[in-house]
Amino acid sequence: MLRKELSEQDVTRLIIVLTAFAPFGTFSHGTKYAYETIIYSFIVTLRFYNGEFVAIQILDFWNLFTTSLIGIITIIFGVQIIKYIRGDASKWSVYLLGGLTLVIPIGLVIVTGIHDLLVYQGPIPIQMIVGLLIVRSFKITDKCWDGPLSESSVST
Repeated sequence: MLRKELSEQDVTRLIIVLTAFAPFGTFSHGTKYAYETIIYSFIVTLRFYNGEFVAIQILDFWNLFTTSLIGIITIIFGVQIIKYIRGDASKWSVYLLGGLTLVIPIGLVIVTGIHDLLVYQGPIPIQMIVGLLIVRSFKITDKCWDGPLSESSVST
């Protein structure tokens, strides 16, 4: 599917843009009278108050710092997809890192849910979904190991 339409350079550009701009998380908090929702990526943050759009922040230092701590696995996942497309990583490693992109935000949902019922922090897995679709579309088996049950590792 995608292999015929996208070159290796196109996929690399797409993953870089998704990693930088696509929202990978949301944070909502408030009381029963007012609440704030923040949708964040590394570069752009959208803020909503009581469901109405309030602000957009671009390249805010504090946002870059906090989202980098939360989304470091997202960056590693993007790099791993690019390595897979170039034939330098296995499909298994991409799937593993894709799953890890959800672990930190879901862990934060559990932790914040214990302390305050009106706080939610969770993932928006746009990059993970697109990345896994790309990996599924690109068939690269001659340069890398594809896990314990790959066709090349099973003797017939």
